[in-house]
Amino acid sequence: MSPALAAGLQIAFVLAVLAIAYVPVGDYMARVYSSTRDLRVESVIYRVGRIDSRAEQTWYATPQAFSDSRWRAHCSCTFSNGFRVYYR
Repeated sequence: MSPALAAGLQIAFVLAVLAIAYVPVGDYMARVYSSTRDLRVESVIYRVGRIDSRAEQTWYATPQAFSDSRWRAHCSCTFSNGFRVYYR
């Protein structure tokens, strides 16, 4: 089999798999992302954290959440080595 034929068959196979799978996968993704129900695990996490899963996120909460997560990541990396903090 020539390399050009093998490449053509591979491309045809990938296109056929995508053509077959895109409707069921798209329907599944639409159902998951548009669902208003939470999983039990999510509900427990929301309840423990006192988070309202139905509330919209405001424009000023997004950068605050980003900076909070960066601060937590910094603290977990910095303080995990016996509270030795090194600044440059």
